[in-house]
Amino acid sequence: MSVREIKRNQVYQIEIPITYRADGTRKRHFETYYGGKKDALLREAKLKIEFKTGNFPEKQNINLEMFSGEYLAYQKPILSPKTFKTYSDRVKIINEHIGYIKLKNLNAKILDKFYSYLRDKHISKKGKPYSPTTIQAYYALINNMLQVAVK
Repeated sequence: MSVREIKRNQVYQIEIPITYRADGTRKRHFETYYGGKKDALLREAKLKIEFKTGNFPEKQNINLEMFSGEYLAYQKPILSPKTFKTYSDRVKIINEHIGYIKLKNLNAKILDKFYSYLRDKHISKKGKPYSPTTIQAYYALINNMLQVAVK
């Protein structure tokens, strides 16, 4: 367990050993903390408690499709039924095209290709290409999903 200074009085790296693997190596949790030394030490103490009590969520390798289901369940009590239906329909199209991609591998290039597909090739139920406003709505939905994922 340690707190290492990376940039003087600004950036610290927190390292906490979690368990030992079968081959004898340690599994560790690393976290970069931005702030003062005292705050970094407090964060280290909180992390230790969370690991001991089992309340710390492990980083998961989930794809966009799995997360989108969690996102919709999170949003359902907040949204009106009509908005929830619209989000659900949009998430289906998102999952058809980029749902297989793991969240950690998702990048701007992949999203740009998806938006280009919506703009150029995807045809709506009315038989017309999507308008810029609809593409902006997809952008806003994906942006909100990723903000929730970060939290």
